[in-house]
Parts: sequence; structure tokens; C-alpha cells
Amino acid sequence: MSYRKHLDRINKTIDEGGSLSHHFDELRNSIVPWRESLRVILIYIIIGATWILFSDRLLSIFFADPQTYQSMQTIKGWVYVLLSGSVFYFMIRNRLQLFKAATDRIYQGYLELDESHDRLSKAETELRERIEQLEYYQKALKDSQLQYDLSVAGANDGFWTWDLITGVYKTSTLIKPEFGYTESEQADIDTMEKWRTFVHPEDLVFGVKVIDSYIENGEGIYENIFRVRAKDGAYRWILSRGKAVRNEDGKAESFAGSHTDITQQLQLQENLKLEQGLVESISREAPISIIVCDKNGLITKFNQYSESIFGYTQGELVGENAFDFLGDDVQKSELVDMLPGLMNGEPLANAELKVIAKDGSEKTMLFSNTYVWKDGYIESLVFIGVDITERKTMEEKLEILAYKDILTDLPNMTKFREELSYALKNNSNKQFAAIYIDIDDFKLVNDTMGHHAGDMLISLFADELLRFAKPEDRVYRSGGDEFVLTLGSFSDDGELRERLSELMDVIRRPWVYNDHKFLISSSIGVAVYPDHGDTLETLMQNADTALSYAKTGGKSRYLIYNDNMKDKTWSFIQLTSDLRMALERDEFYLVYQPQYNLVDGSLVGFEALIRWIHPQKGLIYPMDFIPFAEETGLIDKIEDWVLETTLRQSSGWRSGGFGDIKISINISANTLGKSSWTNKVDRHLSEWNDYSGVVFEITETAVIGDMEESIKALKTLHDMGIHIALDDFGTGYSSLTYLQMLPIDIIKLDKSFVWSLDLDDNKSFIVKTVIDLAHRLGIKVVAEGVETEKQLIFLKDSGCDLAQGYYFSKPLDASSVDALLKAGVKR
Repeated sequence: MSYRKHLDRINKTIDEGGSLSHHFDELRNSIVPWRESLRVILIYIIIGATWILFSDRLLSIFFADPQTYQSMQTIKGWVYVLLSGSVFYFMIRNRLQLFKAATDRIYQGYLELDESHDRLSKAETELRERIEQLEYYQKALKDSQLQYDLSVAGANDGFWTWDLITGVYKTSTLIKPEFGYTESEQADIDTMEKWRTFVHPEDLVFGVKVIDSYIENGEGIYENIFRVRAKDGAYRWILSRGKAVRNEDGKAESFAGSHTDITQQLQLQENLKLEQGLVESISREAPISIIVCDKNGLITKFNQYSESIFGYTQGELVGENAFDFLGDDVQKSELVDMLPGLMNGEPLANAELKVIAKDGSEKTMLFSNTYVWKDGYIESLVFIGVDITERKTMEEKLEILAYKDILTDLPNMTKFREELSYALKNNSNKQFAAIYIDIDDFKLVNDTMGHHAGDMLISLFADELLRFAKPEDRVYRSGGDEFVLTLGSFSDDGELRERLSELMDVIRRPWVYNDHKFLISSSIGVAVYPDHGDTLETLMQNADTALSYAKTGGKSRYLIYNDNMKDKTWSFIQLTSDLRMALERDEFYLVYQPQYNLVDGSLVGFEALIRWIHPQKGLIYPMDFIPFAEETGLIDKIEDWVLETTLRQSSGWRSGGFGDIKISINISANTLGKSSWTNKVDRHLSEWNDYSGVVFEITETAVIGDMEESIKALKTLHDMGIHIALDDFGTGYSSLTYLQMLPIDIIKLDKSFVWSLDLDDNKSFIVKTVIDLAHRLGIKVVAEGVETEKQLIFLKDSGCDLAQGYYFSKPLDASSVDALLKAGVKR
């Protein structure tokens, strides 16, 4: 076969996708170098011999002329060269074409070999990756098997299998700690019948029906809940889930699944239902407004109590913006600004908000908030509010009463101190004068013309002062026949004196009563800020000093404080020294003012009151030395003496058979807030076995000084069994908030309340309201300063619990108290 045919067969095999190895082997075997060389030589010899033998003969035949013959010989040689060269050209070209074709095929083979090598390399890489992946999966399978084994051992689930053909049943449920069985005890349960002996009888019939129905024609997942008996006899709820393996006919051959102990979940669900019921009951029945809003402030829930307060139904308000119902635009703006902060968890605590009800009325609500959380984020805002409208109205009335003088309707000294303190704090560079005014010989008016005339004079005097005052001036009634005027409308000392002269002229105008004209005069003391003091206490003290000088110097004049007025300062120093000596010389003693039950008239206790017998000045009342004692720090030693003396006296009464008698002790505002004070009280009380009848009386100002420490101290005392009374109620701020914040058992109505009952019947409703509100808070009420039968009757009718005052008895010494207790007098 020729080389060409070999190549054609190879190309054909390639086109047909056949194997080339056989054809290349035949082609390789057919190529013999020596044979090919010999073939070329033989062809050359044959062509040359043939040309030599026949070319000369032919020339001799056609060309007889020797010259022509000779020329043709040369041409013959060239023809031979041309013919032999052509033959060799075609032979060599054919062989080279075959060689090129073979070379091209070899080159193509090399290219295909390279491609095959690349494919083999990729295949090797993929095979290596698959081997690595297989090794990874094998390791993961081992880890998974280990985790599975650990999960089975530690999980709440137990597993079960049931071969429906052989009837063999296996489970891992009973060896869980909750059930308490051993592995050997569980291994004995190898059939469904044995397993069913552990199922609660009440659940068995239904359970068998459910599983049989699933085996018969069930699809998907089998599921049932029933109780299984633990080793201790208790039953636990399990959730049984499983799936059946069916043959081609749909018949179940095996069954497997899990048992999950859901006892705790069901208990939690039951508790949650109870809690939800409690929450719903509170939301429905409790007198608390509950408003739920979404993130944008839109109402989503509105409880029944809110409906009763605001007049809207839940259907009317769901979807409405809660802030649209606020009555105060400032509050509305503030809350809208606060909304992002509220959504970030910032609390809204005890915020007083004005809310407009459906009928247009304004309600004052005390709101706090909480949140509904979902996936760690705030889902809703819950506003919880209490209607304090009535309380705020009453507080406003009480505030007016606390800051207003009943007779003149002028601001009282509490208001003076508050406003002057504010002015000193915020207007430190503005000059003003504090003017103390005292009506001269006012007692003569009361004594000669009666208290009614005195009240008319006080009212007239107040009106004249108001007419004199300019817009920047303020008029206050200090009490009795004393007034205070703050003068801000002057530029220098000369103008101040001109205004003071004008004031004296106003005061000296004739006063007409019962068609008679009377001339009145006043003494005036002046202290200028900041020349005569830069604190409230200093200004008041120096103005009072100037007033004392004006009165002692002839009255009916004004004096401006100067540095020569040091006598009162010296008196202060002397009094301080005398107080120190009084403790050493035992010059103090106690008197006891009886307190009576207004229901049955029985004697229930006493208020201990301190007195001072000065060697030169005689009897000094507490109001004249207690402030000095507080200012100098001597109050601590005086209070120690009062506590020790009172507790010893109370113990004596109790040992004498009067165990129900209570004893009230006044506590200084300066000591209540001190951290060591409760320790001191505890030290005193520890010396006595029974101090349940002890009552500590505090004032509002004592609490306000340091609210946090005061509350802490009072709660400590209350926990020790000490009763707490709020003294002089009505002379300070009189906020009902204090009554809720403090552990108060008793409030003592200040005598100014009680005395107002004789002056103005219109004020009586305030006293009655205070009593009613106190009773609602579980607080008893003691009326101080009862002096008339009219006052007593009103207090009884108003439900006041206890009373004290000169109507019953003046303060008594210890021996008089002993006699009173033995007599058992009722009033």
C-alpha cells in the first residue's frame, strides 16, 4: 500500500473518530530507508540506460547531417537533464509532500497530545479535589455522628422505632433524667404493648386510635400529645412525632420518630394564660389609664378606664395620634421631640400631662411608660396614667392657701422667702430694699374695739400698701400686725428715702371705723441689698434689727440698717452662750400638751414641748431659742436631751399602767437629713424595751431640704416601729405628693387652718377636703390650736381624728400629767 493511501486511511479514521494506532503502525512498518533509496537509484539507472540506448538511435534516424546530429546531441543532453530532473522533482516533491503531511499530522498529534495532557492534568486536579472533599465529608460525617450521639444523650428529645412486621419497639425516652429509668429497665420495653403500659390511661384510647389511623392510611407526619409515667409515678407530657416507611403497596412496614418532653412548655403556657388573664383583668378593671401606641405615636389600644376618663371609645381612637389630645401645645411639642428617645428606651417617668376629653374638659394625668419588645426591638409604647385632676385642683387650692394670707389675700412669708431667694439667685446685680413694717400699738385696737376691728384695720392697711407699691414692688403679710415690702423702684439712697417718706405719709392717713377717725402709725426697718447683706437670712435679720431700733426709738418712723446696729448681733452671741450654759445647768424642762380622740373624747397622748427657764430672762419659749440652736449646731445636744427625757417619761407612764398613751416628739429640720441621725435615734431607743407609742413630728421644710436622705431616714424609723407625723401641715407647700412619697402616719393641721374656721366659713371646705384626702391615703389627722367650741364641732363633723389646743388644756408639767392620767378625764 502506498504512503498516500496510508495517510488517506489515517485521515479517514480521524474523521470517523476511530483508533489511529493500527494505521500508524502499518505506515511505520511500510517505510524502509534502504528500499526507498534503492528505488530512486533503480529509477535513475533505468531512465539513463533507456535514454542512452534509444536517444542516439532516434537521432541517427531523424538527423543524418553530422553537424545537425552533433547539435542535437547537445540538445539531447539538456533534454535528458530536464527529463531526469523532472522525474526526480516529482518523486522528491511527492515524498516531501508525504513527509510534510506526516509532519503536519505529527504536529497535530502533538497538539492533541498537549490538549489531552491538559485534560488529564485537570482531571487529576479534579480527582485530587474530590478525594480531599471525600476525606472532608468522611471527617464531617464522623463529627456529625459524634454530635448526633451527644445530642441524643443530652437533648430533651427521645427517639423511637417500631418494626411493624416483627413488632419490635425501641425507645430512648425513658432514660432521660426527667423520667428516671435505667437503661436496663428501658431495654425491657421491646414491644408497643409494653410501651403503652406507661401511657396515661386517659390518653391511651385516643392515642391508639390516632396511631392506628395513621398506619392505616395516614400521610405526612404522625403527631400526638399524651402523658407518660415517670419512675416516681408522676406523669409528664410528651409530643410524639414520627413517619412511617411504606412498601410499594402503601402498607406501613416500619415506623420511627421522636418523643419531646413538653411538660415545662405546657406549664409555661398555662402560667402565661394566667398572667394574660391577670393583665387583661387589670387593664379592664383597674382605675389606671393604659394607652398603647405604635412607633409613630398612633393609638392601637385604649382600655375601659381610659374610655371612662376621656369619653372616647377604643374604636374612635385607634389609629389616631395620641399627642393630638394633649391640651398644652408646649407639652405636645416636647413629647413629639421626645418620641425618638422614647423609641430608644428612654423612660417617661411621672410626667404630668394635660389631656383634652371628648366633652372638651381638661384632665391632668400622671403618665409613665413601658415598652413591648419584639426580637430585641421596641414594638410599641405603653403609657400608664393616673387621673390626678382632682388632686391637682386641690393642690392648687392648698398652694394658694399655703402662700396666701387668709385675711388680706397677700402673699405670706413662705412666698416672701421663696421669691426673695429666687431674686437673690437670679438678679444678683439689681439693688432692692427689704422693708419690715410693724403697726404700732395694734394690740390696743384689738383690746379696745375687738378683733373684728383689728381685722378691718389689717385689711385696710394691706390695701394702702398695695396702692403705694409700684409694679416692681411686692407686698407680703408676715403675720399679726407685721408686713414686708420689697422695694425695687429706686436708684440711690436719696430716692429710697423719698419713697420711705411717701410710705410713712400713706400709713398715717386717718382710718375711719364706726364713723370715728383714727390715726395709726407704723415702725419700719429697712435693709438694702447688697449693702446690708447678700443672703436671705442676713437681709431679714438686718431689716428686723432696724425695725427693733425703730420701735424702741419712739415708733412711727423708719430706720435703714447701719453697722452701728450690733446690739442684736451681740444678743445673738449672748443667747448662744446662754444656750450652752443651759445644757450644763439643766435649765430646760418639758411640758406635755394633751391630745384627745374626737370620736369618744378619750385622752390618747401628749406632744412634748421644750421650755427654758433663763436665770435672768425667765421663761423662754422654743420659737425664741430653737432657731438659734439650729443655726449654732447646739440643736443636736438639745435634741438628745429631749429624746432621752421623753423616752424615760414615756417608759414611766407605761410601767404605771398607761401603755396606750402615745408621746409625740418634735424633730429639728437641721438634724433629720444627717446620715448619723438615725444611728443616734436607734441608740436612744435601744435603751427602752417598748417604744411603739413614740411619734416623731417633722415639718415639710425638714423634708424638702434633702428629700432623698429624709425619705431614707424616715423609712428607717418607720421600719423600727416609730410613727411619723407631718407637723404644721398647710404652712409650707402642702403637696399631697409628699404624703404619697413619705411614710407618713399622721398629719397635723396647723393652727392657722383651725383659726380660719372662726374667721371665714368659706375656708372650711379646704379643711374638710384635707381630712378626706388624708383618710383616703390611710393617714390620721390631728388638729392643732383648737380654742373654741365652734372649731371643735366642725372638726368632729368633718371626721378629724385627734385634736389639741387650749380648748382642752394648756401644756402640763409631768406631775400634772400623772394626775390627769390617774383621773382618766375625757373631753
